[in-house]
Amino acid sequence: MYKKVLMAAAAVGLVALVAGCGPGKTPTVLKSVSAADQAGAQLFVAYGCVHCHGVRGQGGVTPNNGGTAPPALKGVSATIVKQYLSRSLPPSSHIMSVTNGLAVNDGTLNMPYWYPFLSSKQVNDLATYISDGEPVISGQSDQPLPAKTGSEIFQSFACVKCHGPYDSGHNVNPGAIKGHGDHFIPTLGTKGKRFAAAVASWNAPFKTRAKNGGYFNYNPTITTAAVTGKQFIEDKLLLGSIIHDGVKGGAPGAIFMPAWGQLMTPTQLHTIIQYLKTGS
Repeated sequence: MYKKVLMAAAAVGLVALVAGCGPGKTPTVLKSVSAADQAGAQLFVAYGCVHCHGVRGQGGVTPNNGGTAPPALKGVSATIVKQYLSRSLPPSSHIMSVTNGLAVNDGTLNMPYWYPFLSSKQVNDLATYISDGEPVISGQSDQPLPAKTGSEIFQSFACVKCHGPYDSGHNVNPGAIKGHGDHFIPTLGTKGKRFAAAVASWNAPFKTRAKNGGYFNYNPTITTAAVTGKQFIEDKLLLGSIIHDGVKGGAPGAIFMPAWGQLMTPTQLHTIIQYLKTGS
C-alpha cells in the first residue's frame, strides 16, 4: 500500500494550505473548517490512524523493530484515501509478507480494511480531513487517546473497533469463508473460545492448531509445539494476523489485524497482555 500512495497537493475552495508538516514546520490551518473535517479528525484518532501515520498524518512513526514506517498522509487525495479504506484495492496492494496467514515480523504493520466498520459518511469525512491536509481543529485534541491502563490501550489502538467490547464482541469478518473459524473476528476475553483456550494454556503447553486457518498459526521461528497462551497473545500483537483462506496476500476483503504491538511501548505491551487475560 504505502509505496503506491500518491502524494499530490490538495486544493479545496477557500482552503489555505501551508507547505509541509514535518518537524519544525507549520501545520495546515484552514480558514474555514468544515463539519466533515471535524468528524474526520475525530475518526483519525478513534480508529488508531494516529498511531501509524502520526498526529495529523505527519508521519515519522517507526515500528519498534525498525521496519518500514507508515507513510505521512500530507497531500494524499480523497480518492486515494477512499480506495485504501474500502475493498477497491486487493490485499496484494498492501505492503506485506505472508507465511501461513500471518504477517511476517519484518517491520510491516499492514493496514486493515476498515470498510465493514465505517459508514460511507465516515469514509468521506476521513477522506476530506486527510485531503484537506489534516487541519488543526480548535478545541479538539489530535493526540492519541490515553493508553496507560489495559482498557485505555484497548480503546486507543482501536482493538474495540474490530473485536468489539471485551468479552462480548462478535463481529463478522466479511471476507473470510463462512463456516471457517475465522468468519467471526475473535472475541477478546474469557468468553471468546479461541482466546479462552490461549488463556487456559497460559502456563501450559499450547499446540498449534488449524494449520491453515490464520489465527492459530505462528511465526515460523517459533518451532516448538509447546507454546504458551501468553506467547500466542503476544505473537498476534507483535506480528498481526492475516486471514488468507489459501489466497496469497490475504483473503480478498477479509479484515486482518495490524502488528499493533510494534507501536506499543514495552509497558503498554505488558499491560494489554495482562488486560486481555484478566479484563483488568
